[in-house]
Amino acid sequence: MTSEKMQKAQAAIHRAMLEGYLERREVAPHQWFPQAHRISLHATTGCVCRALDVLHVAAAVILKAKGMLSFDKHQRELAKAEGLEVAP
Repeated sequence: MTSEKMQKAQAAIHRAMLEGYLERREVAPHQWFPQAHRISLHATTGCVCRALDVLHVAAAVILKAKGMLSFDKHQRELAKAEGLEVAP
């Protein structure tokens, strides 16, 4: 990603936060890692999930999100296994 595209993406995220479409929420590490560990233990053996994928899904579970946006096939499968609605 070029520097210009990165700046535009960051500006779009900032604008979405100001407009109320996105909300920043903190997740304490002492919550994240046990949840991520539980998720990784229950993941199907065919799931090739990276650590950050598991942590993102863990954060969604901790925050009681109803769904998750992801274009990553493995992260989508992991999120669905945790009962999250996945889009697009």
